[in-house]
Amino acid sequence: MTNEELKKKIAKIIADYFCPQRNEHKNLWGEDRLCYSKMNFAECERIAECTDALIAAGYGDVKEIKYRVRRAEKALYIACRETAEIIFKDDFDRHAQEYMYGYLIQAEKELAEEGKE
Repeated sequence: MTNEELKKKIAKIIADYFCPQRNEHKNLWGEDRLCYSKMNFAECERIAECTDALIAAGYGDVKEIKYRVRRAEKALYIACRETAEIIFKDDFDRHAQEYMYGYLIQAEKELAEEGKE
């Protein structure tokens, strides 16, 4: 997701709740309304300002999220490799990948269960 796509997504959520003319704009332009555009003539500039402030504060920072995911996956692989080196005498990488896959499946199951609660 690009920075512009992120801005649009965040601003659309904010506009759905705070645009002073959201019903009129939705009737006129549908889902493609531009309440968040700085070029908008409808005095919705606060939405664009709020969106910019949230992004500047780091909310929705896709690069940071991707980095944290890569770091967590690398840490999991290192832990699995160290376990495989202790248990198995050969083919550590294959065993580490099997462990990692198993842990990822287990994590998905537990996250799905947490979502049901």
